[in-house]
Amino acid sequence: MRTELIFDDPLAGVQTFMHYDDSDDTFVIENVHDAEPALKRAKLLRDHPKLRPHEDKDMWLMASIPAGVQLIWMDRYGIKDIFSKEYIPLIKRLLNDPEWSHLRVHGGRL
Repeated sequence: MRTELIFDDPLAGVQTFMHYDDSDDTFVIENVHDAEPALKRAKLLRDHPKLRPHEDKDMWLMASIPAGVQLIWMDRYGIKDIFSKEYIPLIKRLLNDPEWSHLRVHGGRL
């Protein structure tokens, strides 16, 4: 099996590899993401509200969603565009779910 790095975004912490198997002429695409920095940032902002970006009554930072989590949500929940208003109700439900609540930068529920 041969492995090749086909995409690397150090700012987002995402790498994409292609694994090619000569024996049966197949390949697998693998996305690797280091979510730890984004999770630490979300916890820091949750624990220290004064560090959050400027917020007003119309706009505030709800969560810090790493690129790898966005890929999981696209695959698992069918979210095609995380920034689309169409998916806001689903994203709110996900961020209120204990499985994903650690991505929020505010306590309580959304």
